[in-house]
Amino acid sequence: MTEIVKKSIIIIATIFTICELLDALEEREGKIFLKCPRGLKSPNSGSETNGRSPIDCFRMCSQRSGCSGVNICQEQSGQFMCAMTEDPHQGECTGLTAASQPSCYYAHRDSRLAEVMTEAEETTLATQEATTTEIACQNGGTPNGEKCDCPVHYGGRTCNRLIRDCSEPFQNGHTNSDYDGIYAIQPATAPSPIEVKCQFRAGGETLPLRRRGSTNFCQDWATCKAPYNMQDLPSPVPKYFIGLENLHHLLSQAEYKLYVYMLVMNGTGYVSKTMHYTNFSVDAESSSFAVTHDGFDCTNCDADDAFSGSLPVVFVSSGHDVNGCSAQRGGKSGWFGSNCKGSDLFSNGLFYWPVNGTDTDVRLIEFAFTRVSTSFYDD
Repeated sequence: MTEIVKKSIIIIATIFTICELLDALEEREGKIFLKCPRGLKSPNSGSETNGRSPIDCFRMCSQRSGCSGVNICQEQSGQFMCAMTEDPHQGECTGLTAASQPSCYYAHRDSRLAEVMTEAEETTLATQEATTTEIACQNGGTPNGEKCDCPVHYGGRTCNRLIRDCSEPFQNGHTNSDYDGIYAIQPATAPSPIEVKCQFRAGGETLPLRRRGSTNFCQDWATCKAPYNMQDLPSPVPKYFIGLENLHHLLSQAEYKLYVYMLVMNGTGYVSKTMHYTNFSVDAESSSFAVTHDGFDCTNCDADDAFSGSLPVVFVSSGHDVNGCSAQRGGKSGWFGSNCKGSDLFSNGLFYWPVNGTDTDVRLIEFAFTRVSTSFYDD
């Protein structure tokens, strides 16, 4: 008998053992939870959670004080949605309403029985599941329960893809500033990887833009859409931009807070200012990369909101001047409202930001984004 055949027999035997155990547990739980007709549910359900089988739903209800029953529906993913109810009067299949799916049903605890799975059964099932479902990690990841611990460059449940922004590795435990550097990210809708600078502080910052001096930063619509000077990223004082297209891909996958750090002219010298925007986003090219946000803050700071012009605040430049503001501003490139108020961050030569209502010379500006919305990392 070959080694492959022997291993196959062991795997098949293990599967049968697990199936027999699951059948036995479901039969045992069937004595504790009585199933009502399919297509009906209790209208009094509360918190929802997911389980791998109806057994998980029964078990969670058994372990929750006051739980009298549970609505169970199988989802497209194969998991089961378990919605607990703590209605002490819902002891039978009465007072039920139509479920959202014909396969859903309500199961209530049989008040005559109080037994649950023994500790030995719990341990056996957990051991069998751990033995047969250990996750397969990629790109140097290591198993950690139902997901993998990934190296700093990789993300996803199995480390199967590049990180989507610099917040992802921070959330995965890479929080030391020693990791600061240049990384290839690939946002959910981006067709190819994007190089950005990452800083592992404040939740993990993605830095898509840094400009200083009178660099010839953005000449027309085409050059503004594309990455600029990305080869400068490794230098100590880089000047770069990932491009409008890539900025849209980055910000369209989640909710982000934008931090703006800059040095502006004040008399004969420069002073630093820090401000932030909540839920800052940049729409697609069809909207002229219109900017929206939910709020601006510059505490103890006299800088103005550069994106507060009359809506929509769109990006204009030579060759794409949808509201005439580029021409009115002498061929400048940047985001402007219909009243032509805004900031020409991307113009050739000197660039400006409004401070106390006056366009003020900027020596240095840097954008840093931190993801704040619900995690998308376990895909």
